[in-house]
Amino acid sequence: GLNRWDGQNILVLKHDSANKESLSSNNITALLLDSQNRFWIGTDKGLNLFNPIHFTSKHFRYDSLNNMSISGDVIRSIYEDNYGKIWLTSSDQKCKLSYLESSEKGIFKRFCHNPEDSTSIRPFSNGLIAQDENDKYWVGSWIDFRSIDTFRLETQIFHHLPFKKRIESGKNLVPELVNCIFKDSKKNLWFGTYLGVYVYLHQKKEFVYYRTIFNGSSNIKTIIEDEDGSIWFGAYGAGLFRFNPQTEELTNYTISKNKNISRSSIIRKLYKDQQERIWIASFDGVYFLDTHKNQFDLITFNDQKRSIGTGSIAEDSNGKLWFDAILGVRYYGGIGKGCISYDPKTKETKAYFKNTFINQIFPLNEDVFFASKDNVFTLKNKQLLKGEGVYAKDLFYDQNDPNLLWVVGIRGIFKLDLVNDSMVQFIPTNKTNAKA
Repeated sequence: GLNRWDGQNILVLKHDSANKESLSSNNITALLLDSQNRFWIGTDKGLNLFNPIHFTSKHFRYDSLNNMSISGDVIRSIYEDNYGKIWLTSSDQKCKLSYLESSEKGIFKRFCHNPEDSTSIRPFSNGLIAQDENDKYWVGSWIDFRSIDTFRLETQIFHHLPFKKRIESGKNLVPELVNCIFKDSKKNLWFGTYLGVYVYLHQKKEFVYYRTIFNGSSNIKTIIEDEDGSIWFGAYGAGLFRFNPQTEELTNYTISKNKNISRSSIIRKLYKDQQERIWIASFDGVYFLDTHKNQFDLITFNDQKRSIGTGSIAEDSNGKLWFDAILGVRYYGGIGKGCISYDPKTKETKAYFKNTFINQIFPLNEDVFFASKDNVFTLKNKQLLKGEGVYAKDLFYDQNDPNLLWVVGIRGIFKLDLVNDSMVQFIPTNKTNAKA
């Protein structure tokens, strides 16, 4: 259903078969509040124009006998362009794209795939849609990541922009699971997937696909850029790669050859600090990379020397690095070891909160906040949120209110007032749509 939060409570609005003006379905797939303050809701049973005052909906459904109805009932995305036109993509019919011409009359303009017309929209172009500064529209796909459609409304001619294959390619490009997205200094967008890397080149306005097989894996988990403009990839089970975008040279690095670290190829996180230094988190520990000497140094943590696997790295306002510590593998009998701080200036390390799984480290002002299974606490062990089963996963800082910290966990959403040490938990209430 649809969840509405008024600042204090969450109201869940659902489909009611006895109320024709309720939502058309409980499966919400897309939301849009347009420039005219109209609230559009996409579902798996059509499009809804929702009235948030009276909790009523006007439905727009696909009609095979009416070529001015929406393109399909399974809505994938809703978008408002630079001129106020409302667009939507759908996935269950031959037509994948449409825009609204009249909300009062329910008239839509459809774009359908024609196998005999190479300039028509692709059959799988049913993903996100966007308009660029040159009035060109871009349409992606939910299931086919091999190309993107572009078109101009005045010509209605679709151009299929394919990904270019570079380096070593597989037989076919298949739908990719995106692990991370990184924007470099030249505004290029890098997408790390489980089968390599895609990059959208900002200047050329094209996509390029890179895939390198090493030790049977191209699962790219993390991406950063160094001060020389080289792009670094951390792969799960394939090690560390440095890529030169100018020459397209790709170099694989073996971390600490002489230290016989058998699992150093499993990279979980790359992090660049304020001094442009690169830190590498693997299942074997944390490494510091001197990019000028191409030299790796293992950061030792007393008796936990090579048994720390980290997935979270953060830098506080004093330049100190913080790492979460795990002995073993988290989801397969791993033991939480709290977190460890490291001062690059003094090389001093210190352990905190032993025998605790830390899910996220969040430096804020002069303090550091930690999210764990049963608590949210600060460096000074100030208990902010405690309760069995909370399982705090993420922390978010409200830039509009410096006194608030948001916590997302299994039990829901929490708002922490950092001044008064008060906490509000948002618990949804189940209600069906009703007329006011």
